Amino acid sequence: MRDILGVFRVVREEKLDFFVFCFANLFFGAMALWVPPVVAATMVNADPMSEFGEVLRQGHGYFYALAILSASFPYWLREFIGDMPKTFFKLKLGTGMLSGAVIVICALFVPLVVLHGVTHQVPTEAATMRTWVLTAEVLCTVAALILTAYLFCLEHIDKYPQYGKALRDEAVKRIGEEMDGATTRSGLNLGG
Repeated sequence: MRDILGVFRVVREEKLDFFVFCFANLFFGAMALWVPPVVAATMVNADPMSEFGEVLRQGHGYFYALAILSASFPYWLREFIGDMPKTFFKLKLGTGMLSGAVIVICALFVPLVVLHGVTHQVPTEAATMRTWVLTAEVLCTVAALILTAYLFCLEHIDKYPQYGKALRDEAVKRIGEEMDGATTRSGLNLGG
């Protein structure tokens, strides 16, 4: 698990790119989530938390999660095009599949939030479902943010293989170990 999270160390090497990435996604991409509560905070009789709850009841968290993960998908798919060696193939494939699952979950829950009355007053019997759907929305939104940051790191991990050394696919590990230990007839170490 430590090795899987260690991929986030790429952020240290790509600070400016990661800052721009986060700024664009959190400031501009999430405007529908944070602008209404901020505007409510500037008004005298408005409650920012109830405004944020209203934003969630309108499904903006799901829409944001869908948009941010869908925008990250082309980078992930690009990894599987071409003849480049796939050093972290299983890790990238697993992360991409998990991202796809979150996209599907968000797409399935959007109608619950938008079309089936979560935005309207519902009987107390359905209040638990309403809370559950909104909690799921927050969890999906946070998961989308984390997965998007992880996909950013995976996009750059090939430049910093030391951060994912333990996560390399077995075939690539074996070849690397053979290269590290191999010696030519002249006695030169091929591993570098």
